[in-house]
Amino acid sequence: SSQSLRITYIDSMGQVLADNHGDPELMDNHLQRPEVIQAQEQATRFGRDVRRSRSVGKEYLYVAQAIYKNETLIGYIRIAMPTALVLEYTTAQLLIIALPLYAALFAICLLWYIRKPEDSADPNKILPYKHSRNETNDNERVIWQKDKAFNLPAMLNSLTEGIIATNNKQQIVYLNKTAAKILRCSESTALGKSIWDISRVNIIPETIHECQSNPKEISKEFQVLHHAKTIHYALHVSPILQQDETGEQLYGMVAIVDDISDQQRLDGIRRNFFTNVSHELKTPLAVIRGVIETMIDDENMSNKHRASFLEKAFNQCTRLNILVGDILTVSRLEDLEDLKEREIVSVSGVLRECCRSLQNRAEQKHILLESSLTNEPCHISGDRELIQQVFDNLISNGINYSPEKSTVKVDLEIKNEFFQIKV
Repeated sequence: SSQSLRITYIDSMGQVLADNHGDPELMDNHLQRPEVIQAQEQATRFGRDVRRSRSVGKEYLYVAQAIYKNETLIGYIRIAMPTALVLEYTTAQLLIIALPLYAALFAICLLWYIRKPEDSADPNKILPYKHSRNETNDNERVIWQKDKAFNLPAMLNSLTEGIIATNNKQQIVYLNKTAAKILRCSESTALGKSIWDISRVNIIPETIHECQSNPKEISKEFQVLHHAKTIHYALHVSPILQQDETGEQLYGMVAIVDDISDQQRLDGIRRNFFTNVSHELKTPLAVIRGVIETMIDDENMSNKHRASFLEKAFNQCTRLNILVGDILTVSRLEDLEDLKEREIVSVSGVLRECCRSLQNRAEQKHILLESSLTNEPCHISGDRELIQQVFDNLISNGINYSPEKSTVKVDLEIKNEFFQIKV
């Protein structure tokens, strides 16, 4: 049966240029196939091997013939046939199949010689078939084929996202290392298997099936419990469409799975922070509004009461200012570029400035604010404003949560190569 015979044309670099049973774009490099190595090394320029096909799952007989022009290798022709079929045929039947195949191969080689330009005898040149499919620069394609570190499978395996490609029968035709780790399977055993049999997470095959039923991009999120830890994933499935004479046909689906656990955790922290801040903003705003409304309604309010109300409004404005400062700090921390702008900061100078600015608040609570700072130079590299906010928060908390007529003390000591600040 001609459907059981597989014919593959491979260029001198091992790239599949044509195959009657599959898409060359989805095939890896064939230069290390045993039959190809034999065809290159043996004087007969012929190689053969018997092994199980990863894509089909059957045992095949592979034979390869190296093709030369002017003693320059230009590619290989390879034929594959199931071993069960080989054993069923008699010698005469095999000859009936083999003779037309060799005639077809001769015609292919002759056509190749006619179409191939003379300067392409240079092994560094790209074959016309590749040139017609891709209009990128010749030098870029030469580098692409020669440097194995930059071939497509190597690059896909280096991605942190999992990539799974299936055919229109939902059988896995490719998956990278990250995807195999997510699916908890080996790359070799998964190829050719149904995604339903391999994936333990139903949402992946379900989404692939949904994409096949209605070919369009689909994005979803799901969670997996692994070693008592919840892992969040983002799933994006796209159809692989191919244009032929009958129109656009669905060839398969490709799924990208990305671990977004860290992003989810940060988003949760951010949501909680802004929820707490919005709750905290309500209290000072309510107090300020109540104070202003009382002062407006009571035209005969004494100066003493008016001053007391104004002081309350001022304190709440100060609290609002601190909250807004915290929001701006979080916003700055999200932009890591700001943190790269460092300067030489005097720790003792910043502490003195903080104590001086908070002195009035300490006196209002009848708190004694003392500082014991070393006279030795204490310089660090950092963001002065953020460092000052740290010290302001520490000293402010000391003042706010200490009883009246107590003492808040700020110490700065040098401990080996570190500066120790105590409040």
